[in-house]
Amino acid sequence: MKKEEIELLLLKVVVNEEEALYMKIYRDGTLIRHGVGGLPQLGISAMSVFERSPCFETLLARIPDQLLEEPLHYTEETPNGALEYLLACYGVSANGETGEQAAWTRSTGIRFLLDAKTSFSHPVLGFLDHFVMDAAEISNEWYFDVMVHARYGALSSALPAQTMIAQPQTEEEVHTHFEHYINQMLQSARRWDMNAFAAGKTYSAGEETYTGVIQQDVQSFRIDFLPGPKAAGTQPPTEVPPKKKGWKFW
Repeated sequence: MKKEEIELLLLKVVVNEEEALYMKIYRDGTLIRHGVGGLPQLGISAMSVFERSPCFETLLARIPDQLLEEPLHYTEETPNGALEYLLACYGVSANGETGEQAAWTRSTGIRFLLDAKTSFSHPVLGFLDHFVMDAAEISNEWYFDVMVHARYGALSSALPAQTMIAQPQTEEEVHTHFEHYINQMLQSARRWDMNAFAAGKTYSAGEETYTGVIQQDVQSFRIDFLPGPKAAGTQPPTEVPPKKKGWKFW
């Protein structure tokens, strides 16, 4: 399969049927994701449509042509629990669609299904591990805005107009998943820094506009919403009012 034929990159890291990371990255600018790469699985996911994909071309360029021409599928017995890595590439639509409704006629990819205590080693496995984390890193700032909107009801000025978020029905569940998200970001082996994620943005809730100020160190995270011009003279909230639960279009 040739790179110019590829329209979709599908990435998954699954641990004992829990999706630590799930991403669909389309050439047309559609981006879908849930998870950071850790456990437990996060129950907040989103789909945004960008005018230009923030990561498709960057990631596609990192895939060696040989891996596209020679798919690799390795499976072993998993008596101690399963760990799955997947990179799947799709293209050449039979129905003319190149998004979620596409009927792909060509595909290739890499899949490893490993025992949790495996001693298996392979250069392609190392590549794939780095590749999926690169994809997460490139889209981290967008996913941060998704999580902030789910948790606080604060809409980032950087989120595309065509964005859809799915989240648990109860506020308590949302809070729990947000805490898991923050913990996984803080504990990531890549030492992800969220301090700059709110830079150059505003966050809105109802009629009010806020600036997000983040404080993070190796053990803690805090975001405060300071009032912007429309909210001058009001008390800056630490948390803005929560939004409605479920799917959200704007």
